Amino acid sequence: MKTLTTLLFGLMVFAAQAAPDMEDSMKQMGLSFKQAREAQTLDAMQQAMQDFSASLHQAQQLGFKGSKAPLMQQGLTELEQAAQHTQQLVKQKDLAGAKSSLTEIDRLRKKYHKERQPSFWQLLFGSDEA
Repeated sequence: MKTLTTLLFGLMVFAAQAAPDMEDSMKQMGLSFKQAREAQTLDAMQQAMQDFSASLHQAQQLGFKGSKAPLMQQGLTELEQAAQHTQQLVKQKDLAGAKSSLTEIDRLRKKYHKERQPSFWQLLFGSDEA
């Protein structure tokens, strides 16, 4: 019985560690964005954007909690559209255009990260943003 309990506990710990969370998805998106921005070839840009889109899709599936959830989901949708545009430029073999379109992704990142930050009153009295 002790062995079974230990095994079940180990599986639960492994499952908890393997489960992605929003922070992991966002960090991976940031890394993929950086790789796309630094890409020197179409293949490198394509791989970075595929990784970015996979992390974005994961974030969309995880969703947000709290009163700003609809706004944050809207941000992910806009980000998805911008990423699709960038990927289309890569398919058209336009590396310069694809790199230029990354500015829209960066603009959206800044916009929605700013929206995500709690207000003074939320910091003072607590927030439903869990």
